[in-house]
Amino acid sequence: MISKKRSEEIGSFIPLSEPYELRTADKGGKLRISGQCLVEVVFQGAKVPGRVLFEVAENLREDLDLIIGRPEIDAWDITFTSEGSKPRKVPIEFEII
Repeated sequence: MISKKRSEEIGSFIPLSEPYELRTADKGGKLRISGQCLVEVVFQGAKVPGRVLFEVAENLREDLDLIIGRPEIDAWDITFTSEGSKPRKVPIEFEII
């Protein structure tokens, strides 16, 4: 999740044709999702391969620009070590027929 302000600052705001709302943990709390933002990410010093698609929230709390959830970190396949974070390297194997 990224703030609309930040997504516009980096020039990557893609508006949705049909904005929607997500409920939050606060009673009656809702986030208004109005678009998406496609960006390259470097997380804790590790470059995430390709680009990452974030949902854009119009009403994200003012002191927050970005929220990254555990599922995203797991999907990015980053390993945290005492030397710092780095992408997990998995050799790609091809079967030649």
